[in-house]
Amino acid sequence: MELYQEMISEILAECLIPYIRQYIQQYKNFPFEELVKDRCYMALQDICDIIRDDRLNDEQCIGKIDDILAILELNGINTSPRHDY
Repeated sequence: MELYQEMISEILAECLIPYIRQYIQQYKNFPFEELVKDRCYMALQDICDIIRDDRLNDEQCIGKIDDILAILELNGINTSPRHDY
């Protein structure tokens, strides 16, 4: 089943690339880079807030890794296979 899903993803990507290129051309002046930078900064700020929480001992801080992984996933960053639940 995994191979099937990979193949479907590849086929869809091939079919959608022309449309994606057209979309990008239409919106070439859209500030995508700025939006990505802003999202990265907000994610890093959230991660720093977790790490800097001085109410946590080292063991609790290590336990916050799930929170950090969740932030990454909310921002479209795949953390598999380490965080696949």
